[in-house]
Amino acid sequence: MVEMARHDLNTVHRQNLRRIQWNAPNVTWSMDPCEFRQGAANSKEHLNQMQDLASRYKFNPMAGDEPCGEEISGYLTKIFDLFGAPLFFKRDNGGNLNHSAVNAVLAEFFVLPLNSPVYYPPYNGAIEEAQTELKKGLAARLSYKPVCPPEHLEAYASTVEHDLNHRPRPCLNGKTACQVYFAGRRTFSKWERRDAYVWITNLQSDILCNEGVRPQAAWRIAVEACLNMKGFITITMNGKVLPSFSRFRYH
Repeated sequence: MVEMARHDLNTVHRQNLRRIQWNAPNVTWSMDPCEFRQGAANSKEHLNQMQDLASRYKFNPMAGDEPCGEEISGYLTKIFDLFGAPLFFKRDNGGNLNHSAVNAVLAEFFVLPLNSPVYYPPYNGAIEEAQTELKKGLAARLSYKPVCPPEHLEAYASTVEHDLNHRPRPCLNGKTACQVYFAGRRTFSKWERRDAYVWITNLQSDILCNEGVRPQAAWRIAVEACLNMKGFITITMNGKVLPSFSRFRYH
């Protein structure tokens, strides 16, 4: 009975949540670290994963010790050079992801940061689901090995990501993440990035005129409004598409 009641409550909660559909690849990438435990010794390794939110395309992850800010900045520079930088970079509030070296790379490529609210994992739920896929895939791939050497883990994780990128997904109408990403990848000029930044900061300033609104919250609201206005996202509530500028939508 308790399990049934919990299931019903969770169902109602999910139905009342807003749902965001990402419409264009390469608009927003998300990065988040996770831990992977393996072997009888339950040894812990760190994985740092990044994916495109619209296509679910996953880039080769970082693996090993928890990366410092300089290591993440070097990784981002490499991926930006290879694939082209997104318009937004979604991250949590960890010190290494908000390191000055990371911010310098984002500024160099004109990528706008988007931080999750503190203690609210659902804001970055897509990457949380991607981490679950990665860890399940790694566990299956390494099931025959007592322990995977730490220096080999990144190679194994990359093969798992490759398989996930080439798996047909119902949410992508039966296409793979690789097909969707490379067929619809969006590129942005420096002028487009500058215009987006100016538009967002102006709206953020207007929102901050309301008493009690914090700068980070105002920035998230303005970013969401910009994405919605340009058609990069579609926001629905219980199957209904919400208007682009509904003031009651933002909180």
